[in-house]
Amino acid sequence: GERSDVAESGAMLRYVGQLAGLYPNDLLLEIEEVIGLEEDIGRVMFPSFHIVSKPENYGYPADLSRDLRHKLQKSLRSRLVAEGGDLQRMLGYLESYLDETTWICGARLTIADCQVIARLRQLKIGKLEGIPDDLVDRFPRLKRYYNRFHELPAVKEHYEM
Repeated sequence: GERSDVAESGAMLRYVGQLAGLYPNDLLLEIEEVIGLEEDIGRVMFPSFHIVSKPENYGYPADLSRDLRHKLQKSLRSRLVAEGGDLQRMLGYLESYLDETTWICGARLTIADCQVIARLRQLKIGKLEGIPDDLVDRFPRLKRYYNRFHELPAVKEHYEM
């Protein structure tokens, strides 16, 4: 039956993607591989978000000063974006999917694009202290891909509201 209490965003994305034709069976493996890579990006970034609110989860005292929490966050993020850092490396992996394709999984838009674009947007908006807002733009194919997605009429209309 139909449920209205689904709380997991990945399940929602896959469900709506199936309804909209953005989760085709012939690209299932490619889509899931890209979504997995985007989720890996989230996992490597996660400590840099939560070190500020929950330092005790990372071996630091719960009463660690705000200043030290932010210094730790800055240190984590500088390692992520350094040459050879996890974020640089993983963005390179994403870019490699765009060698000869319009969209991340080939010639047509899929839910993998929706998932990846959300992460790229998070990186580009300039609100993550210690992560340069031009990081994505350092990857030419990712930059073109991001811009192409935002030129889709429905996406363009949404962000112009």
